[in-house]
Amino acid sequence: GYVKPQWVAVDFNALPPTRTKNGFDAGIGLYYSTKNYYIGISALNITNPKLEWEPNPYPVYYTLYPAYTLSGGYNFKFNHNKDFELQPSFFIENNRANTFFAISGLFLYKQRLWAGLDFKGNYSTSSSVMAGVVFVKCKYGDVRAGGAYEYGTSTPTAFGGALELTMSARIKI
Repeated sequence: GYVKPQWVAVDFNALPPTRTKNGFDAGIGLYYSTKNYYIGISALNITNPKLEWEPNPYPVYYTLYPAYTLSGGYNFKFNHNKDFELQPSFFIENNRANTFFAISGLFLYKQRLWAGLDFKGNYSTSSSVMAGVVFVKCKYGDVRAGGAYEYGTSTPTAFGGALELTMSARIKI
């Protein structure tokens, strides 16, 4: 014979809700930036919305608990070569169950090309390599594309790897 897997969800609270009875969610944050640095703080899910997930035959309730974040970064310009910049940054999030952190470092060349490394940690850890390019730049903003490859570094490895591709547009206002 052969094996017929029967997938069954054990923890209903780990699954996203499929039905809700009008929950309200809100968040608040502050962000400040200059040419050389930025810092931001936020509080998410501050209303603790309770969502209803409906597996058969009984509904299960899922509460979104508050999460608090702090992020920041700095832009170092090299005196001997103004074409190169180093941008270290950090991100910390705390929720009811866990504290998550990420530290990153990007090297920029002429504000058009970038490459960097990232390290994340919580229940498991991962590292990433990333690169990108600004392919349209004008006085009204820019358009950029990039990619990152993330791989698990904790033991046992939580996942083999993940590829992320991004494209963004920034408009000055």
